[in-house]
Amino acid sequence: MKILFFRLGAIGDTLLTTPAVRKAREIFPDAEIHYMAGEAASEVLKNNKDIDKIIVLKLAKHFLPREFGILFAMPFLIREFGDTEYDYFIDFESSYFSAYVSFFIHADKKIGHKITSKKRLYLNKLYSTRVDYEDKGQYAALRHLALIRELKPFENADLKLILMISYEEKCEALKYMEKHGLNIRGRKIMLCISSTWKTKSWPAGYWIELVGLINERFRSHKIIIMTGPDDPAQLLDSLRALPNVHVWDPVDLRPLAALLSCGDVLIANDGAVRHMANALDIKTIGLFGPTSDTGWAFEDKNNIVLKTGLDCRPCYKPECPKDLECLKGIKPVIVMEHLAELLK
Repeated sequence: MKILFFRLGAIGDTLLTTPAVRKAREIFPDAEIHYMAGEAASEVLKNNKDIDKIIVLKLAKHFLPREFGILFAMPFLIREFGDTEYDYFIDFESSYFSAYVSFFIHADKKIGHKITSKKRLYLNKLYSTRVDYEDKGQYAALRHLALIRELKPFENADLKLILMISYEEKCEALKYMEKHGLNIRGRKIMLCISSTWKTKSWPAGYWIELVGLINERFRSHKIIIMTGPDDPAQLLDSLRALPNVHVWDPVDLRPLAALLSCGDVLIANDGAVRHMANALDIKTIGLFGPTSDTGWAFEDKNNIVLKTGLDCRPCYKPECPKDLECLKGIKPVIVMEHLAELLK
């Protein structure tokens, strides 16, 4: 049996599909499982023992609507899948673009979520099964598992995300810490200030205030700032000037994940790094503004979700007419209280 999974989206979105891939492996232990993913997201699938082959779909940059990207992807899809037959094509993305990708996949059964746009209903006919998943407010990993039930019914599934760090990658992270004077055996608090949306970013002044509170209470703990290429330089300079702080300069995703695996707690905006920490069994505090915490966070005693009770959230807006009241309501002192509990 051969199964092809597809998800072209962001890094965190791809990690959220890994419980479903693991369940497929449990159901069909002898199956040959392939996964087609975008270039950046494919990095979090490396070393995953449930996947036999990762197929990286690189899309050319263009200024047309996203679905027109299929025109640029056609040569690759024809070359990669022209002579390949699959038993199942599982479309985690279930978008207009992925429906067009399915044209080039030879599979006995194609399964995805139902497209509800009236202008695009015809795309549902391209698949053997379209799942109408009504519990859209639930954790996203459950939505992906609903597609696996179309292969074979099951009762329960492990929701833990999968991100595998190799021994060599771990060693490189330890060398990095030793080089920069970070106590390998000491406790480390990770802060990720990065965000893909302006409206998902906790205020800069709050990060600075939080570092001050951590230094007051946990002087022996090292604070490591996980950064991205688009983080504001002024905020990074301010954080570098604070005592007991090390700012990790962005390199690649895999070294970031390896360094993250050495931490004790991560405090982060809603984003990929928080999902990575979940997969690595690092305790987390997630700061949620315009996005849904029930849909994008798994909450338990080791994974805390902080949010405000504003009626306007979640709104998923890239611009906020209320000056980010939802995030400004999460005060640093509140974060500090939960951090102290997790560090007990």
